[in-house]
Amino acid sequence: MTDDGVSRTNEVPDSELGRLSNAMLQVMHDHGDEEVRAIVMLHKGDKGITALGNYEHDGDGDLGAIQDLFMYLKYVMQANGQDMVILPMQGPSPS
Repeated sequence: MTDDGVSRTNEVPDSELGRLSNAMLQVMHDHGDEEVRAIVMLHKGDKGITALGNYEHDGDGDLGAIQDLFMYLKYVMQANGQDMVILPMQGPSPS
């Protein structure tokens, strides 16, 4: 866990939002299509959770999910007549 309370787990969720997102991903898993991927983002009050479904199978994991999320946002902006430009940042990679 980081100083700001952000953590990552692949274990059984221990929060209300974690259990809800896990249940949502379980429905997708029960459907049986391993090509379907999902990003579940839930918020309640000042708490939030992001859960990924089937991204570990593409070799990129989190990076694949981030790419899909940005592309989705770009398409939403275009559908509303706006552009979204993603600029790379210079500097050292976070470790």
